[in-house]
Amino acid sequence: MSLLFIYCTVFLLSRLSVRHGLAEAFFVRLFHGHERSFRTLLLYIIVAAALMAMVMPNFLTALTLLPMLEALRLSLEQRYEAPHARRLITASAIIAMYGCNLGGIGSMVGSPANALILGAAQIFEVPGREKINYLSWFGWSLPLVLVLIVSAWSLVTYFILPKALRHTKLALPQLRLADDRNDNARLAWRAFIAWLGFWILHALLQLALPVPAQSFAVFGLKLDWSIWDQIATGFGVV
Repeated sequence: MSLLFIYCTVFLLSRLSVRHGLAEAFFVRLFHGHERSFRTLLLYIIVAAALMAMVMPNFLTALTLLPMLEALRLSLEQRYEAPHARRLITASAIIAMYGCNLGGIGSMVGSPANALILGAAQIFEVPGREKINYLSWFGWSLPLVLVLIVSAWSLVTYFILPKALRHTKLALPQLRLADDRNDNARLAWRAFIAWLGFWILHALLQLALPVPAQSFAVFGLKLDWSIWDQIATGFGVV
């Protein structure tokens, strides 16, 4: 039951992020006003996309990256000849997609496919499924994601980027800071922090203080119901 409410609340959080531009503000502040080599910029993009996709669905992360990628495309087309510009634009798009997909692996809420996996584990009563929560997922996913990020970045850098342009400095003057200082946006940021803090604390307590769970069936699906599920339900309702 806790998993049901974590997916419900992350959906609401994603809507809040879209409404107040939280993800856009994160990316704009990260990339605005800095000049760095193109290969370093690609590393920033894939890491930032993966981090954001760990706290909201990866397809929404991909959508929020579009303005930054469009600004990057305009910069590259103005600065480089068409053949080089096309390769650099391709590298940027590929690295952004990699980041979103890897972030989806890195967190249980990062991809809808993860919900299907967890649902199948519940339906087929896979042993140990009760130990899977928001925090324990990172135990296997983070090492894998780190290895894949380095691998993806290396492949794009050394097989797609022209060697002569890897260390070229590039700024993104088209990016502009979003106005995220209004009261509603601040409340949205606080809600995001509260959500993250609750589920991390909930996961820690669930692992440290395991309690027996009662089971009941809904439309033939067996669901567990423990004190931790009750707390998660209360948080989800509030």
